[in-house]
Amino acid sequence: MRLREFVLIGIIILLVGVIAGLGLGALSDDETTDAGSDLATSADTNPSEQEAESADTAVTPASAEPTTTSTASTTTTTTTMPPPLVQEVANVPEQTVLGLPLDSLLDEVEYAMFEVFGAPDSDTGWIEGCPFDGPAGELNERAMRWGGLLLNFRSRGGVETLINWSWRPGSAIPTGSLPVDPQPDEWVITLHDGVDVDMSLSQIGAEVGIPAVINDFGYPAVQQRGAWTYVALESVDEPPFEIMARFLACD
Repeated sequence: MRLREFVLIGIIILLVGVIAGLGLGALSDDETTDAGSDLATSADTNPSEQEAESADTAVTPASAEPTTTSTASTTTTTTTMPPPLVQEVANVPEQTVLGLPLDSLLDEVEYAMFEVFGAPDSDTGWIEGCPFDGPAGELNERAMRWGGLLLNFRSRGGVETLINWSWRPGSAIPTGSLPVDPQPDEWVITLHDGVDVDMSLSQIGAEVGIPAVINDFGYPAVQQRGAWTYVALESVDEPPFEIMARFLACD
């Protein structure tokens, strides 16, 4: 009997062990299932959380640094040409030629004219002058011409001076070269302000304030006694035929 009891007890213990083993196996399966569920939940929720975090940390265009566009400015340089350089050959109101006044010594005038314009186009040398200017037969007058500009000299007591210069509108104004640069672009004979060679003597007289008249020698003229003269041939309604620094006439 004792042996059978021991066997029976052994069987009972074995059965209890089997039952206990089955219970532990079921419990292990539940834990495994729960763990897998947790992993699945974690896998399901992580992308959403990552997207939310990404949305929170993303830099939107509104918060981005402003972009500055640099536009290069275009500078326009305007080159202003200097006015033409004008050289005065003679001046009617001042009765000068190359800045030298009437009654200047011939040597001074001749030197200045030769220096700028070279030798004259014509030179009479000393000749017998107009009867009004001195005794007959006396070689006391000389005329030199550069272009359309005529210079008259007179010798009195051995002193040779410039007594007159004249220019006829339409004739050439002499051109030359100055001793130093810059060289002129234009050579001019200066008239009174507001006066043009195409104006009539009456218009010139109105402009300068001296009426055009028939002078003592029978010429229509606008004349300042002892100084400059605008002279025509027949009428005060004509433009000047000749312009003089000091009026000269000889019959």
